[in-house]
Amino acid sequence: MFVLSLQTFIGYKYMRPKYYGDLKRSPGTYIKDTDKLFVQQPNSTNVSRKLVHSNNSGPVRHIGFLKVHKAASTTSQAIFLRFGWRRNLNFVLPPQRNAFKYPNIISLNESVTPYNTLPPPAGQHFDILCHHVLYGRDQWASVMPKDFVVVGTVREPFSHFKSILNYFQPVIIKILEAKDDNPVRTFLESPKKYDSKKPQRSLLNNRLAIEYGVDPDIIAKRNNARFKDYLYNVLDKQFAVVIPAERFDEGIILMKRRLRWSLNDIMYVQKNVRNVTRPDRFPVMEDLNSLHREYFKFDYMIYHFFVEKFNREVYMEGLNFPREVEYFKKTRHAVQLFCHGKGKSIKQLKIPSSEFNEEFTITKDDCTIMLKGEIAFTQMIRLRQYGSVDLENVKRKA
Repeated sequence: MFVLSLQTFIGYKYMRPKYYGDLKRSPGTYIKDTDKLFVQQPNSTNVSRKLVHSNNSGPVRHIGFLKVHKAASTTSQAIFLRFGWRRNLNFVLPPQRNAFKYPNIISLNESVTPYNTLPPPAGQHFDILCHHVLYGRDQWASVMPKDFVVVGTVREPFSHFKSILNYFQPVIIKILEAKDDNPVRTFLESPKKYDSKKPQRSLLNNRLAIEYGVDPDIIAKRNNARFKDYLYNVLDKQFAVVIPAERFDEGIILMKRRLRWSLNDIMYVQKNVRNVTRPDRFPVMEDLNSLHREYFKFDYMIYHFFVEKFNREVYMEGLNFPREVEYFKKTRHAVQLFCHGKGKSIKQLKIPSSEFNEEFTITKDDCTIMLKGEIAFTQMIRLRQYGSVDLENVKRKA
């Protein structure tokens, strides 16, 4: 059996760490939203650290991941699926037959309920929740152990909007397209005229905020005071890590440190990356940004809040943080090439020990797991967890 080392595979040597933005700000950082300036809570970084229980030196195994549509969520979820699969952990799953016609979706418009999730296997408990469902601490706590840790992702809202628009192709935009040369502009100029009156039923009304569990009434009534109370006193205090999609590898390293995981635990290969050579069905002009900011103001507030918090958290990790990020990128690139077939006669990729990891090996079986699609992986878990992929809607106790 041929074994390839990381050094042989990519000729690795350390790179100088990059400088990570303007991290010399004071703890209370002002961020502009569409209405006014509001102050970021200066103690929020310490809150994130305290969310991960320090009385256990092993890796965190009880995790709730908020799978936000089109925000690096499939790649993130693959990491959690592989982590749990390797340890034979139990996942919160929807019934095979459900309202959304997909076996990997719990809900697109509500949080966890007794009827949209299966009960855990007899005599056992759940460990990981990482399939699509809206956030709600109490609802998630109804199926998760008391010490579960919450992780999420965010994405720059205008980019997020473009991706959702061209991936899901919402019906209202298609209807407008039939009679309008610029359906996106028409929608953004009068969104209340065309959008659903129920924000949780829409993909085009502050979808990031909806998935983070913001009360739809807050969005419908544009209630800034209630929103900021939820942002500061709920989301900030309950999420241990929120990863900006644009800085994904940095976020994964921060998560690794928070959850006390190994470098092997966070390995991934890219999936669901949109084909940029294919033209958008619904192009979005940059001059629509101001209209978008007005309607999606809650998404912008969540995004900027957590990006600023992320900047402070990265700064507090110290000078070896960018070195670990660069090392991870090099190592992950080697794994990506190996899993996509470079050196087909090579059966294993050996990752040597470093200041950031113990030695480990990636095999072709590992590649198969990392390359497995979300639905196929979900069904594989369902079969192992329940003994069948064709379960009826078994309701758990409320």
